[in-house]
Amino acid sequence: MKLLRHILPLSLLFLAGHASANEVRIESFAVPEGARPHDVAPAPDGTAWYTAQRQGALGRLDPKTGETIQVPLGEGSKPHGVILGPDGLA
Repeated sequence: MKLLRHILPLSLLFLAGHASANEVRIESFAVPEGARPHDVAPAPDGTAWYTAQRQGALGRLDPKTGETIQVPLGEGSKPHGVILGPDGLA
């Protein structure tokens, strides 16, 4: 159940993007242990940004490779949301 809590938010993000009128496809992506992703924002290039709330970081997932990177936001930060700006960046 602990792993499900980490991958479920990113699974739901890609459900809408890959589903056709007759098909439902769910893909799950693991994020670093302890990230506790909170919000997810799909980017125009197909990647997804998420907040790693427990680790005080902003994360980026590439669903083509499954690779994630996390950028530390500083001591004491607990990011709650992420949105994309008009330039497509988080």
